[in-house]
Amino acid sequence: MGRKKGCYICGEQLAKGLMLHNAPHDGWSTETLEEMRAINGLTRAPPPKCRLCCHHFLDCEEYHNKWKVSKPRSADKFTVKREMATAAFKRTDRRSPADLSELKRKRAHEKEMRVREEKKQVKRRKTAEENYEQMSKEDLIALHIEKDKERRAIEERSCLGTHFSDLPDRLRAEQFGFGSMEEVRKLSDEVLPFCSNTGNSELYDHFTVLRATLYLLRRGGSFTMLHHLIPPKHRSTASSGDPTRTTRRWVRNMISSLRKWGEGTKQIRLLNPKEWLADTKHASGNFAATFPGTLIYHVDGTLLKGLKPFDASVANTLFNSKHAAHGWQVFVIVSQMGRIVYLSSVEGGKLHDKTHWQRDGVPDVLYSYYNELKSYNSGEVTLSGRTYQCAIGGDKAYKCLQLPEGWKLFVTKSGENHDVDEEQRAHDRGVSYSGKGGKKDKKKKKKKNKKKKTLPPVTEKGTPLTVDMEVSQEFCPKIAKYRSVVERVMAALKRWHILTTPELLSGNTVEDIIFVVACLTNYQLKKFRNKKNW
Repeated sequence: MGRKKGCYICGEQLAKGLMLHNAPHDGWSTETLEEMRAINGLTRAPPPKCRLCCHHFLDCEEYHNKWKVSKPRSADKFTVKREMATAAFKRTDRRSPADLSELKRKRAHEKEMRVREEKKQVKRRKTAEENYEQMSKEDLIALHIEKDKERRAIEERSCLGTHFSDLPDRLRAEQFGFGSMEEVRKLSDEVLPFCSNTGNSELYDHFTVLRATLYLLRRGGSFTMLHHLIPPKHRSTASSGDPTRTTRRWVRNMISSLRKWGEGTKQIRLLNPKEWLADTKHASGNFAATFPGTLIYHVDGTLLKGLKPFDASVANTLFNSKHAAHGWQVFVIVSQMGRIVYLSSVEGGKLHDKTHWQRDGVPDVLYSYYNELKSYNSGEVTLSGRTYQCAIGGDKAYKCLQLPEGWKLFVTKSGENHDVDEEQRAHDRGVSYSGKGGKKDKKKKKKKNKKKKTLPPVTEKGTPLTVDMEVSQEFCPKIAKYRSVVERVMAALKRWHILTTPELLSGNTVEDIIFVVACLTNYQLKKFRNKKNW
């Protein structure tokens, strides 16, 4: 066998895996050569020393019997091999001689251009060296200062430094969850009075650490990534141990400062009647016309997933049977404008939304705040001679919710036939419940027609009065359109990717992180309201 020369008949070098058969001096008889000439349409028989491909090679039994080269192959195998060779000859991607010559010409041209470019670079280098030698002392000093500035700019280049300088202001601020860098700087000025325990004053920079914290809250990620994004002049270089230790301490302290800022400026608070009415009137949609004389808050809960704890009892508390995941349960109360007016405590994912509402004592909080207002009277607010009904809107999970006296509950139409008590009991016990046909306790007792109770009003001494009151609720399909505002608020909260990063929601700072994200979401809405001059 050989591969230097091609087939005697077609002149082709075959692909890997196909053979070129080498014929011996007298391996074929005259009859065999004449048969090959006739089959292949040759003017004369091939010479004895020629090489033939599988397509043109006649696998005769006489050749194998005389020279014992290999065992005679069957007709089927020979046919398959011949078809393979034919496919190799007829492939469409083979280049014609004209294409090959054009390819050689292009390669030669590219090589020539590379040689020219190298010569130009050598010439420019020599010219720069000559000009450098002829420069005066003042010009040399100015040149070295300019190069030093460029070097420092490259070293400080990061997402928190000058990396986004070439981007528009809006795109740069989006990395921190804001609309412009001016808003980020204004937030930095507001948070600065609440900051303390900065640590190393030589490396610490308030604006840089704030941006690093906002970047982690908005984009998620890890502290290792964040450590390398901080400019080198503010980055701690520990000789041993964890190099991100200083970065972690700075971020934790900044989150604590942001929490103090949110509490000090009351970013999350219940609205007074005038603000409540303004939010209801300026909200999207036409709620004031659909529900005249009504001031409403909307409530909804969500599960923020975290890692599974090693402790079995803690893992059972955090496990949510509905989502089949471990996490933290949180609910928010928002106005019709989307402003968060109440953020619940952080509980284990096992807790049902309605149980969470009762455990937080929200009816007590609402009553104690609005009962101190002169315009409030048993769930009604009087403004400019007009009386407005206080109400809460929720989905089927908040059916028969406990409310202060006189308040009204709007529930979506899906809650009319929903057994929320059974769902609540199964959810709190860790049993999966899917409505009708779900898992239910076999020892379930018959329900008794009991009146739903609300938390009684609080006396001056703080002792609640034991008074039975029915819940005034309405299953209204129209409320779903206006209740979508709380769903959008949940989506806005989860755009801060730290809430969707289980690794970062499994530490001791979960409550601080959720509170800070809610405050920042309200802060952005406040900026929007100021732009509209409301």
